[in-house]
Amino acid sequence: MNKKMFAVYRKVLICKNRRVARIHKICHILFTTTMQAIILAGGYGTRLYPLTINAPKPMIPVAGKPMVEYLIEKLKNIPEIHDIFIVSNNKFAHVFDEWLAQSNYSNIHIINDGTNSNEDRLGSIGDIHYVMQHAKIDEDVMIIG
Repeated sequence: MNKKMFAVYRKVLICKNRRVARIHKICHILFTTTMQAIILAGGYGTRLYPLTINAPKPMIPVAGKPMVEYLIEKLKNIPEIHDIFIVSNNKFAHVFDEWLAQSNYSNIHIINDGTNSNEDRLGSIGDIHYVMQHAKIDEDVMIIG
């Protein structure tokens, strides 16, 4: 399988071969292969205290629903993406688990990276590696951070 790695960062698509392409909206990306998406949600949100004491940033409600739902709705519009992995930490993984249990989404997987504080967190690259190893991902991946 062709090993490509894509990352979307502030409306820029970064490929493994270091090519950079600006995009206007995530839903306009066209891919020719199936892929999986990883949403990085392993931070502790310390700069947003007190909003993030009991919930991670992606679970903060905006207009009545968690911010992560807006991302998922965009990703569900890309037919090439068949699984979405949300990587969180040990402190907030249960919040994502409870949300997922009450939602109607399918093919979404919550991955707990096992970290408990800012001091032992894996960081973005560590979380990507953890999810790819844990879920045995061996295909193209879109990273949303």
